[in-house]
Amino acid sequence: FQMIPLIFLLSLIPLVNSLFANIGPRFRKLSTEESVEMARVCGTLQYPSHDFPMPNAHFIEQLRSRVAKYPWAVSISINGKNKLGGALISPYHILTAAHGFLVYTSYYTKCSARGYKSLPEVQELDVSYGGVCIRGIDSKLPNHPFCTQPDVIRNKIRGVRVDAEFGRQHCNKGHDWAIVELENRVNFTDRVRPICLPYAGMRIQKLLQVAGWGRTYVATDSSPLLHEATMVHAPHCPRPENDYFPSQAPDMLCAVSQNTTDFWAPRTCHGDSGSGMQQRDLDGRARLVALTSFGTPGCPADELARFTKLEPYLSEICQETGICYTVPESAQSNNLPFKVRV
Repeated sequence: FQMIPLIFLLSLIPLVNSLFANIGPRFRKLSTEESVEMARVCGTLQYPSHDFPMPNAHFIEQLRSRVAKYPWAVSISINGKNKLGGALISPYHILTAAHGFLVYTSYYTKCSARGYKSLPEVQELDVSYGGVCIRGIDSKLPNHPFCTQPDVIRNKIRGVRVDAEFGRQHCNKGHDWAIVELENRVNFTDRVRPICLPYAGMRIQKLLQVAGWGRTYVATDSSPLLHEATMVHAPHCPRPENDYFPSQAPDMLCAVSQNTTDFWAPRTCHGDSGSGMQQRDLDGRARLVALTSFGTPGCPADELARFTKLEPYLSEICQETGICYTVPESAQSNNLPFKVRV
C-alpha cells in the first residue's frame, strides 16, 4: 500500500510549544505591504447594497444596517448550528475563543483537558461571514422568520493557534483566545471587512458592542440570525451571588447588560464565545477590544460577562499572522520593521 508521508501525519496532531498549541500547518503571514493595507481598510464601514433573502420587507433595512455595522462578525458552526463567534482581522485570520478547541475531561470552574481537537475535527467546522443568516429553515433546529435561506459566505479552517496557557492554567486565569487561519483568502466587499486591532494604552469606553449568533436567552437555542448587544464596561467586576467563576485574570474585561433588572435586555449568552467586543474611534473606525469568554451561569439579567482583552497579545498576533500595525517596532520580528497606528 502507499505510504502516507510522516510530515502529513504530524500535521494532523496538535503540537504544543511554549506559547501556542498548533493545530494544522504553519500559518501564512501577511507581508509588510498587506499589513499596512489592513491598517488602511480595517474598521471602516460601507453600507451594503445587496438584497437580503428576507420575506418581510419592513425589516430589510434594519438587517442591512446590522451587516453594515458588523462586517467582520464570524460564526463558527457545524451542521448549521453555531458553536463559536469570531472576528475577522485579515484576509486569512480570525480571532476567537481558545476554549472551543480543547477536549475536556471536566468543564467546571477549574477545567481539566486531555488535549486539543485534531485538524480533521476542526476542518469539519464551517466559518460563515458577510451576512446575518447563517442558515435557512431547518426542521431539526430553531429557526427565525427572517432567515428563510442563508446569506453568508462560507469558508473552512486551515489551522488554529490556541494560547496554551489557557489549558495549562485550568481555564481560570485568562488566555482564552485563539487565532484561526482560513483555507481560502477572504475578499473584502461592502459586507465583508476586517476589524482594527487595539493599540497599546487604548482607553476602553463605557459602552461596548458585541454581535454574534449565540442564544438570546438561556432557555432558547442559538438563532440563525445575527444579534447585537450593547454592554456596559464594569472595571470592578461585580459578581452576582451565584457566580463563583474567576473575574480577576490580568487579561480579563468585565461587562454587564445595560439593564441588569430586565430579563429581556440584550446580553451575551451561550454560543457568543469568541465574538468580538468592539468600540469606535473618534473617526468612526471600529476597533476590537476583547473576545467573549464566559459569564454567570444561566445568563441572568444581572450576569457578569467576561471577555479576553487583546491588547496584551498584540505581539503574539503580529508574530503568528504578520498583522503588526499596532505593535511597537521593538516588539516585531526583524523582517517586519514598520509601525503603523490607525
